[in-house]
Amino acid sequence: MRLPCIYCVLWNPPQTVTITTQQYLDVKEKGEWVNQAKKNNSLWNGQKLLGFILGAIGAIMLLNATSMDTTVTTTTGNRVSNIGLMQEQDQQTMTGGIILIVGVVLFALDKNKE
Repeated sequence: MRLPCIYCVLWNPPQTVTITTQQYLDVKEKGEWVNQAKKNNSLWNGQKLLGFILGAIGAIMLLNATSMDTTVTTTTGNRVSNIGLMQEQDQQTMTGGIILIVGVVLFALDKNKE
């Protein structure tokens, strides 16, 4: 693995030094090496992205549940409430609400704050 040496970059910018993975880990543990992953810190890491996706799915499920038609047409043409459809609407509302809450919590409690 070919990585730029911190000391070489500071005093001799064009030079690079080849180090082994173990040397990299030893220097990294001492705090002398700047972790490239932290430099390229993405705002959307795994936890925050998962929270956003779950929140979006939960919101879509809630919107779908609130727009459900729970009535059916009888033979006379009247519309009556169907208990089975109302139960399905309640289940979808609860499931969507739980998924939305989990998504918001994952999004809000992200440890990767800048």
